[in-house]
Amino acid sequence: IYEEILKEREKHFSSDETKSDLENFIFDAHHFSLLTLLFVKHWMGFKEYALEDAEKDLNEKINAILNQRKSNSN
Repeated sequence: IYEEILKEREKHFSSDETKSDLENFIFDAHHFSLLTLLFVKHWMGFKEYALEDAEKDLNEKINAILNQRKSNSN
């Protein structure tokens, strides 16, 4: 799993596109969150919990926060 993330990071940072500091920060924060979630789940004994599961859970949590903010602003 960690090799997969490292390959994705290499691809991100070695691409010809010029990325802003904000894009790089978001990329780093996203990967840090995924790894943290994955580590905690494995530490809790959920050994079958995969990177795809972490991505799904993280995206669901982010969407829930965004929806809550949207409904609070009305």
